[in-house]
Amino acid sequence: MLAERVVPREPPAIQLAAVRAMGDYSESGLDQLLLDRFAQVTAEGQQEIVGTLLRRPDRTVALLQ
Repeated sequence: MLAERVVPREPPAIQLAAVRAMGDYSESGLDQLLLDRFAQVTAEGQQEIVGTLLRRPDRTVALLQ
């Protein structure tokens, strides 16, 4: 699963690619998964998570809560 790649032990490039790929999925719960991983990734990873959440209105709500 891609979520397993959004962890500190993975290189930043892998983390970013995983977040970008997850942004294409419409599965429920992905917004919370990304928010749960937010503190574990680099600043660049955090920016990618925020960008991914902002691309979809339903996920933007999760970011604002």
